[in-house]
Parts: sequence; C-alpha cells; structure tokens
Amino acid sequence: MPRPVQNGRTPFGALAEPGPADASEVRRLQQRIQELESELARIQAENDALTAAASHESLLEDMDTSSGEREPISHGSNR
Repeated sequence: MPRPVQNGRTPFGALAEPGPADASEVRRLQQRIQELESELARIQAENDALTAAASHESLLEDMDTSSGEREPISHGSNR
C-alpha cells in the first residue's frame, strides 16, 4: 500500500497540548463574543426603534403636506 504524501505541514494542534494560557485565551475570546453579540442586539433594537419613529414622523409629515395642499371647498359665491 502506498504511503500518504506529506506536504511538510504539521496538522494544527499536533505541535503541543493546549495549556492554561490557551484555555484562558479561549475564555477571553468567548466572553468578547458574548459582549459583541449583546452590543449587536442592543444596536439592532435601537435601529428598529429609530426606523419606526422616522417612519411615523414621515407619515405625519405626509399628512400635513397633503392637507396643506388642498384647495378650500367653496360653498357658493361670497358677494
């Protein structure tokens, strides 16, 4: 049976066993991921609220503009 061809690369993790510093770094990175996910959720909620407020304000402005553009209804001659 032919031997597998090796390309000179060492598989990841084959150099040394993970130590306490590695475990600490993993915990730190996991905590940072949680912080960023929380910040993302907060910013998305804030964006949704701002979008809703802007949409509501736009509708109000449209109503004001459309009511201001109408000609008054004439009910006869004012002589």
